[in-house]
Amino acid sequence: MAMLDAADFAYAIGYPLNLCIDINWSRTWVGDDPDGRILGRLMELSRKWLKPRYCEVFAQIAVRENPDGCPNTHILMHCPPAVLRGFKEQVRNVLDEECHGLNDRAVAFTRVGRGNPTLQATMGKLKYLCKGMDPEDAEEFGIDCGPQGWIYGKRASISQDIHRTARKRYAESAGH
Repeated sequence: MAMLDAADFAYAIGYPLNLCIDINWSRTWVGDDPDGRILGRLMELSRKWLKPRYCEVFAQIAVRENPDGCPNTHILMHCPPAVLRGFKEQVRNVLDEECHGLNDRAVAFTRVGRGNPTLQATMGKLKYLCKGMDPEDAEEFGIDCGPQGWIYGKRASISQDIHRTARKRYAESAGH
């Protein structure tokens, strides 16, 4: 599965997905991001903020859900611990501006593996985020799944730096 492969690749090249950001859109003034425009803007600005700060690879996986009409997004990404505080502030500022306001519980940040982002911790979190996938695929990967509501547009996204094309390019350059 693409997301599991991307997370494995990020870990292997030294950019483990060490931060989970949960966005509860119903706690923002806009109430939802049905077309993913705000999420796209957040990812663009996050990449631009992180890349010059010791983060050559922008490693991010995002999953959108809408269980019981409560839209939310989960983002697993790499953020260097040294810039985590500033990055959290940047994310809140972007969302506050793009959503025209949000309450204190609209965004939650969790360090993967309680600060020890092992591959096992990352995969455990990612499998939870994949709970909205097709039941047949979920069974193959040992994922407990269930309906996660209707989503318009893409349910999941993977940053270019860890996507299939980047993984293929890396393997070719390393002679694998």
